[in-house]
Amino acid sequence: MAMLTVRNVDPHVKLELQRRAAAKGRSMEAEIRDILERVTSEPESELHLAHVLSQAFDGFDLVLPDYDRSQEQPRPVDFG
Repeated sequence: MAMLTVRNVDPHVKLELQRRAAAKGRSMEAEIRDILERVTSEPESELHLAHVLSQAFDGFDLVLPDYDRSQEQPRPVDFG
């Protein structure tokens, strides 16, 4: 199995992950693995990362802002 390191995680996010894992009777690492497996198991479905994370943290005081890209104006690519 591969090993993944995530740096600079907000302490509040870490605490919420620990609380969520404890509520399910498992380690924080097992909780994170479950979240990542769910996100990547159905890449073509409507199961997107933001949706999975918002479900994972439902009931906690965390907010994932919606971002409307349709309001952005396209910019030309500068290769120079």
